Amino acid sequence: MNIETIIHKNKNIAVSRLINGNTDLALLPTNEAAKLYNKGVEIKITNIHTWGLFYVLTTNPGLDSWEDLKGKEVYVPEKGGPMDIIFSYIAGKKDIDLKKDLSVVRAKPGEISKLIINNMAETAVLREPFVSQVFLKNEDVKILINLQDDWKTEMKIRLPQASLVVTDQFSAKNKDLVISFNEEYKKAVEWVVEHQSETAQLGFEYMNTPTEVTMLSYPRLNLVFSKAVSVKEEIDSYLNLLKRYNPKTFGGIIPDEKFYFHY
Repeated sequence: MNIETIIHKNKNIAVSRLINGNTDLALLPTNEAAKLYNKGVEIKITNIHTWGLFYVLTTNPGLDSWEDLKGKEVYVPEKGGPMDIIFSYIAGKKDIDLKKDLSVVRAKPGEISKLIINNMAETAVLREPFVSQVFLKNEDVKILINLQDDWKTEMKIRLPQASLVVTDQFSAKNKDLVISFNEEYKKAVEWVVEHQSETAQLGFEYMNTPTEVTMLSYPRLNLVFSKAVSVKEEIDSYLNLLKRYNPKTFGGIIPDEKFYFHY
């Protein structure tokens, strides 16, 4: 396959290229893929490869459970975004009212990470790779809550966080190629899981991610390849929850069958 790969630090670049027809396939948060589809951008979702990267961290050794969070200050980024919604939903299931039981402080993930590293914040909701960056620089930090585990306990399904999409124009003309690409992508995901040190070197070479961060984050990456059409129930459940809290996160309409690439 003759593939030109463009690595972006901002999803808006990938979104813009898809809208303008300047790219054929793109990696996106699943809710962003649904949002584009709802806006009329002709794309299909082909696979899910990341099943949640959300965690609650703390430097307080006295915190061991959801109940212990009551009365505490918690930093939560991305108000109204998927991570905020997942945290809010599970907190509610644990009888915690974010407005009454917690003092929620908003800031960007990078800012929150620096605050915890410098012991200026005690407890926060963060995603990888910020979690591992904090771990490397503050030995007092621990994982208080794995939000993916609690999501699975409450919803009985996994958290389909990230996906690969393809434009309708490209897939219509190159279906066999898209199928082959996904088969190779599955092998690549499995390779990444099995070859940690080599992956860490690639992460540093192409994305300037310190090798120590990649190695430390491995247990929390939740990388598993699944055909999107085969996990439609999990995707729909995820989007339905986002819809309850903030429909704008994905455009408000659960995508129909045309959203899925069938193979």
